[in-house]
Amino acid sequence: MKKYISICLSGLFLLGTVACSSEDALLPDEDTSTLKFQPAAGATDAESVLRRNFFSEEGCYLLFNDTLSHEPVGTDYRGNTFYKTELLDMGYTLGSDYGEQYKKYSYEYLAD
Repeated sequence: MKKYISICLSGLFLLGTVACSSEDALLPDEDTSTLKFQPAAGATDAESVLRRNFFSEEGCYLLFNDTLSHEPVGTDYRGNTFYKTELLDMGYTLGSDYGEQYKKYSYEYLAD
């Protein structure tokens, strides 16, 4: 019986040393989801300059509409192009959803 216990303890010790061996360092993935909010790198038009200046001053992105991306995906059987459109969900809450009475947003589209 003592031999059985010593073998089991030795096996557990061996498993513990193997399980605690060195591992690769965990590296975070680069978050590229906000790249779609930035203007193109070489763009020098007035809107791109305004958006870059706004980001450098405020630390957040200036959006002109709720469409984040509108990319062609393929064509259907008739030859018409269909798109994947990603919209900004302003009603999204991170955490508890308290209901519609707490979602008080006002939106205004500016013409200039």
